[in-house]
Amino acid sequence: MTSTDESVTDSLRDDILGTAFPPGDRLVELQLTDRYGCGRAAIRSALVALEAEGLISREANRGATVRRISVDEAIQI
Repeated sequence: MTSTDESVTDSLRDDILGTAFPPGDRLVELQLTDRYGCGRAAIRSALVALEAEGLISREANRGATVRRISVDEAIQI
């Protein structure tokens, strides 16, 4: 993971936890590239990392969605 990937991951994580993206929101790669000023590769890397952390769910041909997380899960992150 490059420093850009890490920066985008950190920013997206902060935005999800800070409710800029509420649970159930779809995360559209093209919109995220505009918001964070990076390429799609960095967004994809961030989405993979955040899926591993349990913050989002991803489905083939459906994209990524912000998961509902419990307070305990949020504290662990």
